[in-house]
Amino acid sequence: MLAFQESGVKPLDGILGFLQANAIPFTDRAELPKPNHGKKYRNESEKAFGNHSGRIYWHLDVMPTQFSDANRIQQIPGQQPASFPARFFHIDVYNRHRSKIATNCYAYLEKARNVQTCKEIAFKTVEYKWAGYILPNAIILPKQTRRLDAFWVAHTAPTKLYFNAFVDST
Repeated sequence: MLAFQESGVKPLDGILGFLQANAIPFTDRAELPKPNHGKKYRNESEKAFGNHSGRIYWHLDVMPTQFSDANRIQQIPGQQPASFPARFFHIDVYNRHRSKIATNCYAYLEKARNVQTCKEIAFKTVEYKWAGYILPNAIILPKQTRRLDAFWVAHTAPTKLYFNAFVDST
């Protein structure tokens, strides 16, 4: 349930006086979310990842051109670091709220599927990396986008997929 309190209306009037809810204040009725009676989502990620508290609205978007080429550093114990070219693929995460900052945003891979065998690949829960950022959690400003490193491939082995996860094992 979402409770809304219009500015200028007597506080806790009517049923709000009997509910234990933090009403979301508003001034313009046109800004209220529309009822969700059988809403069709543009994609499954919007349904699965939206914050249903009504305070932060965000969704994921993937475009075929969302990648960048960069050198990756490989550190083998006892050896000098070596760099090699790789391609990083990204997912854009949008904070659709008009004024609220999305804080402490983490990304997790829930499941993956081998498209040739149709078998699901099991994953442990680990935090994935935001593009160009060294911490596992990030903020997304209102009506802004933040890129997530979806996966990367080395130019020398383009059929092998890697993830940027915050773990101390491969």
